[in-house]
Amino acid sequence: MQIRRTSHFKRCFKKLSSENQNRVDAAIRMFAENPYHPSLQTSKLSPKSKGMWYIRASRSLRITFTWDEENVMLRTVGTHDII
Repeated sequence: MQIRRTSHFKRCFKKLSSENQNRVDAAIRMFAENPYHPSLQTSKLSPKSKGMWYIRASRSLRITFTWDEENVMLRTVGTHDII
């Protein structure tokens, strides 16, 4: 599985504290190993979101993405309220 990041994701990631950046990195590694690991709570967003999914990096941090069997495109990262 190839994981890529949009420029928007990269900008949002840079704004996070180093502690939250570490949480996001850990969640992405876990997702690469097992996309449906229970702690990630991988879920599809509403039908209006057109194929968008999210995973949890912490209680309040979410990562949104699109994916198929081979490619993942990380779209944004931020608090639950922002996403």
